[in-house]
Amino acid sequence: MQCVHLNLQDLFSSVVEKYRTAKDNLVKLDLSLRTKQTTIYADLLHFANIIDNLIENAIKYSNERVHIEITVTDAQDKLKITVKDDGLGILDSDLPHIFTTFYRSNDKEIQRRVGLGLGLTYVKALVEAHGGEIKVKSKFGMGSEFIVYFP
Repeated sequence: MQCVHLNLQDLFSSVVEKYRTAKDNLVKLDLSLRTKQTTIYADLLHFANIIDNLIENAIKYSNERVHIEITVTDAQDKLKITVKDDGLGILDSDLPHIFTTFYRSNDKEIQRRVGLGLGLTYVKALVEAHGGEIKVKSKFGMGSEFIVYFP
């Protein structure tokens, strides 16, 4: 990894703009940047892939329209990034396994979406390589919330 100081405002603004213009108004994406930090020390490619993967999953595992909220705040001595959606959500029985390589839900609605079961494994590995941690809250039929903490 090649870590550098990334400007949070620039990084998240470009991510939001990318999805606002690319998805034909089917994606409503809101950004709330409420942190005292102005930069994060991270690898640009890998950090962007973390955020992109969480957003792409929110889009993939939703109905035709989806509302995604990205919130960046401070949590003690860490940067807290939350990606919350109103998509399909995750079954309680699937939650313990979503970061497992090649894991795919047996739910018919989820199975209709194209995927290999690698995305969240990759995200978790990248978050941990940056010294961070990832958590998830979800209710099937109501959406998901991925919370990432970076030192």
